[in-house]
Amino acid sequence: MELLMNNLQVKISNEEFYDIDKPCIVNSQGIVKFIKRYEKGQILTYYISYEEDEKVLDEYNKYLSAKNMPVFNTYNAKNLKNSRGYSYIRDYGSAVYKDAIQKAIYRMCVVGLIDDFTEDYSKRTFRITTICQDESEYYEHLRLYYRKYYSAEKVESMMTEVKALANNEGVIMACLKHLTSFIYKSIADKRARGILDMEQFCNMAISSKKDWKETNEELKDFIYYYFNSKYAREGFVTYDSNLQQDVPFSLKDDTSHDIYSEDKITSFELVRKYMRVVDAEIVNNDSQMDNIKHLQGAVRLIRRAIAEMNPVLNLINVFCILYLGQEANEMLEDELYNDYKAVYEQYMDEGKSALIDEFTQLLIKHAALKDKEYINKIQLAIQLEEHVKAFSNIKNKYTEI
Repeated sequence: MELLMNNLQVKISNEEFYDIDKPCIVNSQGIVKFIKRYEKGQILTYYISYEEDEKVLDEYNKYLSAKNMPVFNTYNAKNLKNSRGYSYIRDYGSAVYKDAIQKAIYRMCVVGLIDDFTEDYSKRTFRITTICQDESEYYEHLRLYYRKYYSAEKVESMMTEVKALANNEGVIMACLKHLTSFIYKSIADKRARGILDMEQFCNMAISSKKDWKETNEELKDFIYYYFNSKYAREGFVTYDSNLQQDVPFSLKDDTSHDIYSEDKITSFELVRKYMRVVDAEIVNNDSQMDNIKHLQGAVRLIRRAIAEMNPVLNLINVFCILYLGQEANEMLEDELYNDYKAVYEQYMDEGKSALIDEFTQLLIKHAALKDKEYINKIQLAIQLEEHVKAFSNIKNKYTEI
């Protein structure tokens, strides 16, 4: 992104200007050089070649390898060694030059720096257009992008971080750096969850010891409840026979940043609410197993669309896995452990140990567990992990001395 903004050799054209009969195309450096020189709304056009000049890329690689960053794929890069004499690329990775340019262009589109782009495959060139505009527009584009994932209050907190970063980096680069950090910290995790769901689906098929017909039905259920969960429908209501009326029961609505605040969508009250799906007053004419499968499908679907861990969804997922007896599956047991551990550590840090104890009692109350033994073992494993990590840090500290 830094190269594309300031250093990369590009061609700039005035072909989008008004009343231009014959466009003028000249060589330039980077795409932000002229943005402030023209009136707001003026469109600048650039042509960017993605032909790989290995000598130039090797120069870039010197800068990148000095910072222990991934390098561009070149003949010489394959021979780079790390400090231990092993392959540098194996440790830090590499990228195709064109792919790197495309990622940079996409992120610049997100923040509004690039308005549009096309690719000329025969000339191996990207054509991009930028619109001269006030710097506040870049903030607004980034704000709108973040609102797809977070509540308004959370986004404003993030934008405060961006503006602080802009004091040293400038507005455009601050937006791009914050966006890149967000993508690798949050979006990557979200995509990983989607891949994990599919991996679990495949493992259900190949590891099942049941008759193939039973396995086939389980796989059908997995797909059906994943895409058709009633608790993932907006505005869904169910009949509460105790209250003798319909009550809202959409997990998607209850965990939506667009409807409620961060405190509301992460409230333990939602855990209490959705663990009632197996209670008689909520089950009504359905079955407990169907309700649990609908609930698990909703959790999986909703978690694919959010960027950060929500303790409510983690605990509900733990409940579903235990109620369905899926902890015998190695992958699902790992998922259960990781989900529980994330919430356990968060609640302990926040002084909410009482909620951890209450969750255990709710699991027993709603017939997901017979007693505390299983959860106690998980808590012991988490604590042992923390002790091992602490001892490892102490060892490393004094070894270095």
